[in-house]
Amino acid sequence: MLQEKLKSSVFGNAVPTEIEVNLGILQKEIPTILLYGHFSPVLKQKIAELAEKKSVSIMGVCTDPLLPPYIFAPVTSYGSQEIPLMTGAVDLIVTGDQYVNPSLQDVAREWNVTIVPAEVLERAQDFGRFAEQIIVQAKKAFDTRSGISKDIPEVKESALMGFSADTVDMKKIVDAINGNKIKGIALLAGSNNVKFTQDHEIVSMAQEFLKNDVLCISEGEASVSLAKYGFLNPQLEMECGKGLSALLASLGEDIPSILDFGYAQNGGVTEFLLSLTSVEKKEPKEYPIVAVFPEANRSMDVTKAMWTVAMGVSTFFWPFLPVTGSPKTMEALTDFCKETFGSKLHVITGKMDARTKSTMVIKSLKGEDELHLDDHPWS
Repeated sequence: MLQEKLKSSVFGNAVPTEIEVNLGILQKEIPTILLYGHFSPVLKQKIAELAEKKSVSIMGVCTDPLLPPYIFAPVTSYGSQEIPLMTGAVDLIVTGDQYVNPSLQDVAREWNVTIVPAEVLERAQDFGRFAEQIIVQAKKAFDTRSGISKDIPEVKESALMGFSADTVDMKKIVDAINGNKIKGIALLAGSNNVKFTQDHEIVSMAQEFLKNDVLCISEGEASVSLAKYGFLNPQLEMECGKGLSALLASLGEDIPSILDFGYAQNGGVTEFLLSLTSVEKKEPKEYPIVAVFPEANRSMDVTKAMWTVAMGVSTFFWPFLPVTGSPKTMEALTDFCKETFGSKLHVITGKMDARTKSTMVIKSLKGEDELHLDDHPWS
């Protein structure tokens, strides 16, 4: 939340913005730079500023897509971050210090793509000078790579991203909950995990939630996964329950089926929860809200899940954490958290399909939570 307030004070507040996503947004005719992961927004701004002047395309993977007035359109989500290089249309990559796979370096070498770590640039005092070097290097790479064929899949989708507590009428959401128009709210988060087919779990669960009148909000990589399948496109009508459809229509004319609350590190979901609870001076645990990490794979996802639980929001996390060998840890995640925060982190070890998982979550929203931890050791 502090990072977002600092960023807003420097660059201005982000507003819901139409952004194109997926591999089809890559370009053949001009040099292309991809920004991967987290690094200084000041450096990102400098690179984007110069790229605009020099006719260089700049996009993102696993990075904040909105930095007013610039957009870093998401080319793909975490689980397929190496694929853009294989199109031949990427000339240079700037990497941050999170959400960057070690495999990226090997693939970049095969496709003759230079990787520049942002930490090297951030140690410098003059961001503008180093940003200029990045642009020059990208243009040279574009010329030297002219013989490499470029095969860009014709897949792209429009998405409205960057909602905030200030741009959504929280009272209407609370009224919909109190009037039983919707069953509750699902916070969708987390990145991809190779134990699942990429995006399958989160997309399948989102479909079930919408059909069963569950308002879905998303953040970060979860939003990118959903955006690729049209859930963030206001022009596409996803199958929603009557109550949810009425609520979404009441929130505005161009409202997508799922609301994206920005990059995870900007605290948008936290602001949403605090604003929601301020309507009636209630705590999050007093509302039917759950957080769902359908395809988590990083320690950062675990951290997010734990602070969500600490805010009073029961959280479902897949694949399950390797804690079943410690009964005390399992007890803490359920009984202690329930007594202390009014919520718990579910550790579900049984194998089940996405629809079954969705049914489990919806029952939890309705107060029919009868989940018990499996007592067999992790193996």
